[in-house]
This record gives sequence, structure tokens and C-alpha cells, in this order.
Amino acid sequence: MARPEHRGDKPAKEWYNSRIVATSKKTRKTPARTRRPARAGKNSSQAEKLQLGLKRRLLSPAFLTITGIFVGVLIIIFLVTLWFVKVYADPEHVFWATIKNNLTTQSITKDSLRSTGSSSNEEFVQMQFTPELLVHDVKKLTNGSGASASKLTLDTIGTSTTDYQRYSHIERPGSKKTQKDYQKIYEMWIKNGGQEGTSGQIVANSIFGAALYGNFNTHTRQNIYSELQKAYKVDFATVNKHGDAKRRTYVYHVAIPLKQYALAAHDYAQALGLSLAAQINPNNYRPTDQLDVVFTVDVLSRQLKKVDYPRQGFTENYSGQGLAANISLPTKTVSGVTFQKAINSLNQ
Repeated sequence: MARPEHRGDKPAKEWYNSRIVATSKKTRKTPARTRRPARAGKNSSQAEKLQLGLKRRLLSPAFLTITGIFVGVLIIIFLVTLWFVKVYADPEHVFWATIKNNLTTQSITKDSLRSTGSSSNEEFVQMQFTPELLVHDVKKLTNGSGASASKLTLDTIGTSTTDYQRYSHIERPGSKKTQKDYQKIYEMWIKNGGQEGTSGQIVANSIFGAALYGNFNTHTRQNIYSELQKAYKVDFATVNKHGDAKRRTYVYHVAIPLKQYALAAHDYAQALGLSLAAQINPNNYRPTDQLDVVFTVDVLSRQLKKVDYPRQGFTENYSGQGLAANISLPTKTVSGVTFQKAINSLNQ
């Protein structure tokens, strides 16, 4: 359509304005309808109410406090686990903690079994260090097998100077004697084997081994521990680990140079007040003299569970560490002559 030639005329001006208005109406768009923001109210949908309720709960002080506590607990668990794996359960740390723990115990029990052919010697030893040094040793000797086996149980209670012994069980195949016949001799305790002027041996025979136990003061304990640190040669890189995360054991192969070990044994015997200390001399051993053993240690309790002596062919099992021993000395003894008469009567 042609525009009027006279722009200054009124009709032309009105025509121009009308064209602008028409074009503006065509290009103007109706604004898009937007959803009103979610807000609490009776007109809100159920989903909007749930969304707002959840936001309020998540941002509430109580929820933030609980979340902080939960995160803190997770961090503590992680740090404790890391400490247990890297420090507490470290094989080297466990071993030396066990050796030191052995020197701060009131009592310990060990048992062993040695067999040769049809003969066996099963031994149970209970050692008490507090309030005084006492040892209760039970030896079960068996000779033969099956119904033809003879059995003898020797019961010994000892101090650092005196042994008290008795027979607590006797079985002799083919004998007409019954347990009632033996009851009289079961009640007889003899002192130091019935020999006058002799001293006890059971303490010295029981307390010395690859592992040393006792209940010493701080200074004495540290001195013996330091000597044992020099005496135990352990390859911690080859430690065998058994069990699970709840209860695990470590198995250590330990070489013990006897010359160095004798230094610790001497101080140990001296601390216990044993006259045997004067007889322990490191110079009696060559530099090459060595004892090879295997220690099995409970990681959690730091307690020695077993010592294997591969070359000697026997094992010592340890239990009851720190438990009350309750060892009592006999109140009545008989002479060696009286005891021998009772034995002879059983042979008749």
C-alpha cells in the first residue's frame, strides 16, 4: 500500500500512528503463566506441603545437631580403626608389649605334653608371684597304652627354698590294690623328697623358660625388659597373622642367644630372691649357643598363648594370666621313713 505523499497532512499522520499500533498489537506476546512459589497454606498441594516440611526438618537445629554427632562418630571410628591397625596391632609393638606385660602379672599357668614311644609326661604348672612366690606342679606320667598302661600323678607345691610332694593318683595294671588302698598315701606330703639339708627345686625348674614372668616394680621390670630386648632376635617382617579382626594372633619366630639371655635370667632370678642367681653365668655359654622358639601371641590382650620348642619337640601352652592362683602350702608333712614304709606296704 502506498504512503500518502503529504507527510505533514493530518490524515497521513493518523495513518502512520494507526499502523504502529496495529504492528505493536501483532508482535506483543502474552506473558507465560508461571507457577506460584510453593508456600504453606490451605491452597498448597500435598506435594508442596511435604517439600516444605522436609526442608524445615533438614534445616532444624535438632537435625543439624544429630547430623554433626553422627559425622563425629564416624570420624572417631575411622581414627580408632586407623590407630588399631597402624599402632596397636603393629607386630613389633604387640611383641614387646607382650614381653613387658609378662613382667607385671600376678600369676600364670602353663601346660605341656612330652611323649616318647608309649610313655608320656603331661605337666601342669601354676605360678603365683603375689603376695609370695609359689609354684604348684602336677605331673601325670603314663607308661604303656590302653588297659595295660600304668599311671602315676605326682603333686608338688614349692617355695623358693622348699618342695612339698605327694602322690595324688596311682594306677597299676594287674595289682589287686584299689583306690581306697591308696588313699592313705595320697594324704602324705613329704618335704624336699624326705632328704634333710636339701632345698627345693620345683620353682627353679618351673619359672625359667623362653618367656619370663613375674610382678616387679617399675625399676626392676624395666631392667629385665631391657635385657630381654637384647636377647630376643625377631624378624618382624615374617610374622604370621591368624584369626580375624575381632580376635587375631601373631606367630613370631624368635632366636635367643643364650649368652645374652643369661644376663636377663640372672637379673630375673636375683629379683625373685633365688639363690640360683649366683649359678647363672653368661660366660658359661658360647656366642653361637642359641635357642630357637616360636611365640604365639594374642593381639588384643597382649598375652602369650603358646611357645613351641621345635628342636626339643614339645610345646608349652599358657593360660590364666593374672587370675588368682590360690596356692596353699600343706599344713602337715611326714618323714621320708614314714613315707617309704607306706609305699612298701602297697607292694606287698
